Amino acid sequence: MKKTSINILCIFIIAILASSVITPAYYICTVFISGVKSGYSQYQGHISETASLDSYKPTQTVPVDLSFSPDIPTMLAGSDTITIGNSEHYPLTFTRATIHVPSEKWGESLSNVTILIYVACFVLFVLLMVQFIKFIININKGEIFVRRNVTLLRRFAWYLLSIAIMKCIAGLIEDYMFSQLGFTIPGYQLSTFWTIPWGSLLMGLLAMLMAQIWSRGLEMKEEQELTI
Repeated sequence: MKKTSINILCIFIIAILASSVITPAYYICTVFISGVKSGYSQYQGHISETASLDSYKPTQTVPVDLSFSPDIPTMLAGSDTITIGNSEHYPLTFTRATIHVPSEKWGESLSNVTILIYVACFVLFVLLMVQFIKFIININKGEIFVRRNVTLLRRFAWYLLSIAIMKCIAGLIEDYMFSQLGFTIPGYQLSTFWTIPWGSLLMGLLAMLMAQIWSRGLEMKEEQELTI
């Protein structure tokens, strides 16, 4: 029963960790698929005899998720109105939207860096899951207070902290690229939509704390064995 409850908790933890990489994985897949479709459509446009110049769109766009931070007057009064029914109007304040930026204005080199960062996060997540599964296997075998578990916990912690730091770096790079566009809206401060991954940071620090406690417990056990 105890092993079953531990395994159930581990499944929940794995599910929560997996959800933290869905966004970067979706971002990578979307960029890859859109690039393939764009390249194929342009190739078809060149080889098709019936293709017209009016239907050809040389400018590709990159969807950028924006965060709107309204000032106090905008928050209180709203910068626009939304109509409910035929006559009711309500003030509207934006908090999030997606802007489609021409690809030639969105820094290609820095954009590639963010993609590589997300790929690295995914690789680290796979390594993290391997360490976590090894740790659970050791627990199920009854190998609890052993040095291998301390090493696994420390790796688990460092992978989590590294993922959190890299996500912050990717967010800051996207903020910088957006700032270069000079895009402004009265009453709002704009930035790309990303948040500090507090969950990953907290779990990483807790895993590091557990590793230290585990290590200290092993040292105390070894000291007691030597004194007997």
